[in-house]
Amino acid sequence: MDVKAYLARIGINEELQPDIESLRKIQSAHLLSVPFENLNIHIYHKLSPNPEELFEKIILGRRGGVCYELNYLYMLLLREMGYDVTFYGGRTAENSSFFDHSFPMVELDGKKYITDVGFGDNFLYPLEFTPDSPQLDPKGLFSVEYDGGGYYSIFKEVNQSKYRLYTFVLNKREIADFTERKIFYCTSNRSHFHKNLIISVEREDGRISLKQTKILFTENGKRKTLKVESFHHYINLLYEHFGIVLTPEERRKLKYSRFWNIRYNRRKAKALLMASSIQQSLVHKAGTIIGG
Repeated sequence: MDVKAYLARIGINEELQPDIESLRKIQSAHLLSVPFENLNIHIYHKLSPNPEELFEKIILGRRGGVCYELNYLYMLLLREMGYDVTFYGGRTAENSSFFDHSFPMVELDGKKYITDVGFGDNFLYPLEFTPDSPQLDPKGLFSVEYDGGGYYSIFKEVNQSKYRLYTFVLNKREIADFTERKIFYCTSNRSHFHKNLIISVEREDGRISLKQTKILFTENGKRKTLKVESFHHYINLLYEHFGIVLTPEERRKLKYSRFWNIRYNRRKAKALLMASSIQQSLVHKAGTIIGG
């Protein structure tokens, strides 16, 4: 891996030692530079596990990704820099999978740190793995709490509201362990990532989030929402606020996805309506025959 190119991508152009100060600098710079986004799910309908492809996309192509892309490549960077780092999986909701999320944990000077650049709205600096000890971060008050039975949960508290981010167990994972869950996120109609376009990035004083219908600016606790007027407007917003430039082929595939292809959606709705009418007609005829 080209460590210098990776660090330059997130605005760091200096030699770093594998210590806690550097880890804090890398994670915060990463979150402020590389967006969380699921465009490849809708353009290619897959998520690559290949480090070279991820480097090409995220570092050289200046794109973003979801946790399986961002945190995996980030973990490889830390390992290349000399950090003792392990990969884990997390569950984001009750009754879901412990492969919903992936994240690295670094062991340094006898302490462990959860470091995460792939969860969206999260802690800006590494979170020390000290259960039941609240830690203040620019993005809120965070804590790792032991739930019993080997389960740990990360909580965030902002404005006296506390909520769980994800739950995990200390079972080491490899990227291949997440394959089944990645397929679910890419293909299932029950998948939040499959149903929505999501692009989001941290700012020092807030966050910018873009969906297919609106863009949300959060600054110093205040929110402003603007409507996405068209596909062309969406492409401009991608570049203006996230620095993302899609290739002509990627723009074509995205344009003719279900989010903007009105003709496709109308044909689909018409086909569903026709199928429903035919089914009702057959049921009616069958009832007439049976009823004599």
